[in-house]
Parts: sequence; structure tokens; C-alpha cells
Amino acid sequence: MTEDGTVYKVLDVNITEADEAYARRQDKWACAIVRSIQRAMPAATRVTADKESIRLSDEISGYRYEFETPAEVRNKIIKRFDQGKPITLRHFQLTEAVARWPITHRTPAERAEIRARQTPTQRQPKRNKTINRNVSTYGRFVDQAELQEAITQDGNA
Repeated sequence: MTEDGTVYKVLDVNITEADEAYARRQDKWACAIVRSIQRAMPAATRVTADKESIRLSDEISGYRYEFETPAEVRNKIIKRFDQGKPITLRHFQLTEAVARWPITHRTPAERAEIRARQTPTQRQPKRNKTINRNVSTYGRFVDQAELQEAITQDGNA
């Protein structure tokens, strides 16, 4: 959606040399496609692109869109760039989104609750282990006097 409220029917994406120079391999947040989409659609935020899908949020319309990555983009841009080869396709179009859902913003209380769940808890200090003195359970032969002494010590402890 543009600032005047019109909806994008087709999103034209042009990859420049600067986009390719900025991009990093195997990084869905900093690839040439992401930078070119952000240039083509300034209201796009949280743009990611990988072999399966291209996703972006449009802050003006309040929706998050997901597009299936076209096969020619996958083969001529993503695979070639990740292999260190030059990009052969410089222009493509994103037409229909396969998914669209409203952007939901969490309240500060919700964010704090999520952070609290993700924070690792402190381990409890180790407790002294109680030693079971009933040696008859160990499956070995013992002197009856030793066994009786172990049982009495357990009872007195």
C-alpha cells in the first residue's frame, strides 16, 4: 500500500549493483532482494527473503504479507548469489501474496511477560545427597554385623 492508500497490485523489484554489493550470503535479512524491496516499497518493514518465501510488513496498511518466491528468482538470484556467482536476473515482479494477516503489536506488559519466560532461571543450589546405607540392595555379600550397623546408623541419622 502506498502513502495515499492505494494497494500494490504488482510490486516491481529492480536489483541494482549497490544492492548486490550490500548483500551477504546465506542471510535472509541482508540479501539483495530485501534491499531492493525496501527501495521499491518504502513502507515495508521486517522484510525477509529466502528460497521458500518473501515476507514483509506494510506499516501503512497494517498487514504482513507473504509471497511465494518465484522459481526464476530462486534459481537466478538466490542460488547463484549464495554460490558466489553473479546474479543474472535484475528485475522481477511480486504479484499475489499467498498469505496476509494483520500486524499485532504487543503491549509492554505482554513483552515483559515473554521476556520473563525466555530468561533462564537460576539453578537451585545442590542439596546434600542422603546416602542410603542399606547395603543389601547392592547385591553383594556382606557381613551381617556390618549390615546391622548400617541399618542402625540409618535409623539414628
